[in-house]
Amino acid sequence: MVRFVLLLLALTSGLGQIGAGQDRKLMAEGDYVAQSENGNKPIAHWRLSQLSNAEYEVTESFVNNPVVTQVFRFDAQFLPIGYSIRIDPATGPYARSHPSLPTTPTGFSCVYKGDELACDSEYEGKKSKGSVRAKQPYIVVLDEGWYADFTWLLTGAVRQMEHTGTRETTISVYVIKDTKPDEITLEPDKPMTLVFVGEEKANVMGKLQTVRRYEERASSDHPVLLVTMDGIVASLSGKANSAAGFAISNYHEYKPLGFPAGH
Repeated sequence: MVRFVLLLLALTSGLGQIGAGQDRKLMAEGDYVAQSENGNKPIAHWRLSQLSNAEYEVTESFVNNPVVTQVFRFDAQFLPIGYSIRIDPATGPYARSHPSLPTTPTGFSCVYKGDELACDSEYEGKKSKGSVRAKQPYIVVLDEGWYADFTWLLTGAVRQMEHTGTRETTISVYVIKDTKPDEITLEPDKPMTLVFVGEEKANVMGKLQTVRRYEERASSDHPVLLVTMDGIVASLSGKANSAAGFAISNYHEYKPLGFPAGH
């Protein structure tokens, strides 16, 4: 997947079904932002919808790259069941100003099964598959250090923890690589250790509210996750500098979420 990742990086930053043909109800929407002491920088805009089969999807478009879409999929209990990212062929002036973009759909799509992580990819019209035995909670990322939206990526793992009432767990990390022509592999990376610390008041998603605090103990800077009572990761920051990190901003909720949690 190195070629695909380099393409995404060039864009400044799947292919499975994205609720195709299903009715959907818009539950909430907001922005994914990078935080710093100088303020927030919007990276992408997302929309959370409930489908007619009671499942949920978070569909996200990059601010500067309208042809790139990623989707986080959840079941009726809001537990993670899949993730995909897709680059559609560009048209018109955008295509002329971005000649390196693919002329055919490009991306990958992963399905989270009970004991297996299975992914499909497509690049320049060539398709490949890869799978690995895996037990949730886990996350999957692309090779070469390109990562998905951290808030929704980690929401899936946290939702798994809260569903089972686990207060400390190891989260496996798998990296998609194209080690052979027309073949992808899913290789384990350094795992994460998330620990539930307790509840506190914090200003997230535009208001002061009670959140659950998680700390990642496997990293030297011990990143902190602030999680809403619905189990959504509202922000991720370094423990030493809470002003730097990633967060959900400009949050608008249209229907009460009310996802069951375990704590």
